[in-house]
Amino acid sequence: MASPTRDSQSRNDDQRQINTMNQHNEQAVYPMYEKPNHPVAFVFWGNQFDEMLAVLYLTQFRQAGVATQLIGLTGKLAWGQHGMPLATDSTLGDALPLAPNAACVIIPCHSPILGQIDTDPRVRIFLQRAAENDAQFITGRVDGTDLEIFPVAKHRVQVLVHESTLIDDVRRLSSYLALMNEAHPANSVPSP
Repeated sequence: MASPTRDSQSRNDDQRQINTMNQHNEQAVYPMYEKPNHPVAFVFWGNQFDEMLAVLYLTQFRQAGVATQLIGLTGKLAWGQHGMPLATDSTLGDALPLAPNAACVIIPCHSPILGQIDTDPRVRIFLQRAAENDAQFITGRVDGTDLEIFPVAKHRVQVLVHESTLIDDVRRLSSYLALMNEAHPANSVPSP
């Protein structure tokens, strides 16, 4: 029979191992939290957003080695316009301090949904901080009035109009962002 001291020591060793594993997993999934100037691509996610656009950007960026975060505007889980749920990497509140690192912000939704996200003042704060870093902004089909949410001139917001060229456009952008990461080797993204 093991002594109480031995059992206590084993539990402490087990807990240390679990803590080490959790820390490693967080670093693999969220490497940009440790690097304050690391360029990050942010994909916003909320109810009724376009899941095809969100997943396309996420997969292409991550495949290219671009640090990418799926940001929940309404919590950690939301359902897209076709009923597909996506769990986010973090919430808007958690990601707000990283907004100055934004290389681009993707808001994969269309009017009138885009106009509805303006009810949370943190969205405007995030977008303003991203704009101060010259981030690129991309969104779905929108009305001119919904473009007012972006703190940049309307011509600086890429509006997705032609789905026929979407995959090529996303691949070009992911290649560009990957080159940005290569210019900063210390910022490369480890594989999860």
